[in-house]
Amino acid sequence: MMQDNAAFPYLRLGLVLTALALSACTESPTSAPLGAGEPPFEVFEVTTTSIADERVVDGRIEGLQQATVTAQVPGQIAAILRDAEAEVAAGEPVLRLRATQAQGGLAQAEAGLREAEAFATDAEARYQRIRSLYERKVVPRATYDQVLAQRDSAEARVAAARAARDAASAYTLVTAPFAGVITERVVRVGDTVAPGMPLFGVAAREGLRLRAQLPESLVAAARQSREIVIHHQGQRIVTENILIYASADARDGSFGLQADILTPISRLEPGMLVKVGVMEGERQGLQIPSRSVITRGEITGAYVYSASGIRFRQLRLGAVIDDRVEVLAGLKAGERVARDPNEALAALRGGQSDSEAAQ
Repeated sequence: MMQDNAAFPYLRLGLVLTALALSACTESPTSAPLGAGEPPFEVFEVTTTSIADERVVDGRIEGLQQATVTAQVPGQIAAILRDAEAEVAAGEPVLRLRATQAQGGLAQAEAGLREAEAFATDAEARYQRIRSLYERKVVPRATYDQVLAQRDSAEARVAAARAARDAASAYTLVTAPFAGVITERVVRVGDTVAPGMPLFGVAAREGLRLRAQLPESLVAAARQSREIVIHHQGQRIVTENILIYASADARDGSFGLQADILTPISRLEPGMLVKVGVMEGERQGLQIPSRSVITRGEITGAYVYSASGIRFRQLRLGAVIDDRVEVLAGLKAGERVARDPNEALAALRGGQSDSEAAQ
């Protein structure tokens, strides 16, 4: 019994040392005490800055030049040559109509063109013969002038006949009025159409236009700031030629807004729904570079360096403006943040690369 009591203090000491060893092994890997010296990676100090105060509404993109092509004669859709979302050149055929009246006129126009071309060929040959004789002074000037006038008249008849043929074919072969993209197709093969019935829509790609409805509470700020931007797929697109309608919509009291997008923007197409930011002024807030933010699992944050080491800090983020993201919560002014989160993670994991640390 005395031996058991004497051994008890050593047993308790052994248990304490074991607990300390287990605690050291299970320490969180999200912090590393590196001391109060310079960090082993590039950092920046978070500062308070002026941030544009935006309110966001929904908008739609449309072509700056767009049109709805309609049928000119009654008939039936015989073929669809270019479908919705297809690129078309100016004058490129999109639909073919089967119209008896129009086809009769087209046949007559083509016959007239062939006749005019034959007459022009004969007039050109006669002119070449008389010119050769005139240059050798065999025929008088009056004869030469006569065949020259006949040749010019024949060429004019060919041009007129070709224009008549093109006008007649336009009724059966419906073409794109300008280069762009087919935004919609209203008819199908076999549909019967009447004059004035919509066939398809087309919008040019060279310029785009934004249309949106502003609530009454936002109209004064929009007219004063004249800053309307589009947020789409990580892009912040500045608009031009901003117009806010002078009267409200009778249905909901909103005010129409339109603005032009003259610079070509990748991944922005007519018909798309976008978010529209309207500037209401400025406020003080925190921003950090977007490249300093990293996502770990379902948590988004950044690496903060301090005298106690490196810590991963979860952040609540706001809008992205010019490659900088607003920090709504998670950071304070004066804290130092790793500019490259992968470098901070490598230093945290003892020099391991990001892929090695993840294994």
